[in-house]
Amino acid sequence: MNGAIRMSASAQVGGARIYCDCASVIKMIKHPHRLRKFVNKPIVGPLNAAARGIASSKPVIAHVKAHTGDSIPEEEWSSTVLGNHLADRVAAGDTGELTKYNINIIDIPYTALLADMAESTDWYLQHEGRMMTENPFDVIDAQRKTAYFTNRDELRAARSRNAVWFTSSTIFSAFIFNRGGKSVANRAVGQRLGLDKGWHGGNRSKGITDEELRRAAVKCELCNDDDSLAHILRHCLCGNLHSTRSEIERTLNAYVFKSRELSKHERELAWAIRK
Repeated sequence: MNGAIRMSASAQVGGARIYCDCASVIKMIKHPHRLRKFVNKPIVGPLNAAARGIASSKPVIAHVKAHTGDSIPEEEWSSTVLGNHLADRVAAGDTGELTKYNINIIDIPYTALLADMAESTDWYLQHEGRMMTENPFDVIDAQRKTAYFTNRDELRAARSRNAVWFTSSTIFSAFIFNRGGKSVANRAVGQRLGLDKGWHGGNRSKGITDEELRRAAVKCELCNDDDSLAHILRHCLCGNLHSTRSEIERTLNAYVFKSRELSKHERELAWAIRK
């Protein structure tokens, strides 16, 4: 965003249109007073710089819906949808599609862009020519938390106890689910994300180039079949998982059959009470 604003200013192109798929960023740079409550966040500096750039070069900042191209055929893409798609590909390091559209990339070093965005009142940390782009207090806080949780698990390991703070296991998933202070729905979402993103073999095997190691990583640790979230929830025949799944199915089926025995008036009354 800041690079595009700087380019439009240096080219002296009045009214240039710059598209962004993040609606909250557009709102922040158009109404910079909203940044006050995020004053300690590292993103405030770049957003303030974007707001200053808009005030001076007067570009038109417009919103384009993210990933629109995923739901419509490519031949029906508008120019804005195509542009957003190509920007996403470049951000992911894939520049192959640009040649098809005769588009060239202009490289802007991030440190140069940050230096260009800085005001005389801004301060930053730099070491051996490299600028620290994150809030140093956030970095220190995250490192201390990680070290603290890891050390707690090391102390548990010395007592032959399982890790509960820094791990990717079903035990940790159950620990997260059973924590208090949140609704069952929120805990279930957290547990599903933990399983989906960190534990099962389908994700463990990503990025492993050696085929033998990849095949070993993808296996379920309980039954040795190919692992995935669907495998854990629906197909694994391991004793505990299978018995739990069977019990849930019996309970749900009993609930469904019992509800079918209710009269129409009883169901309407139950629905009214629920509302």
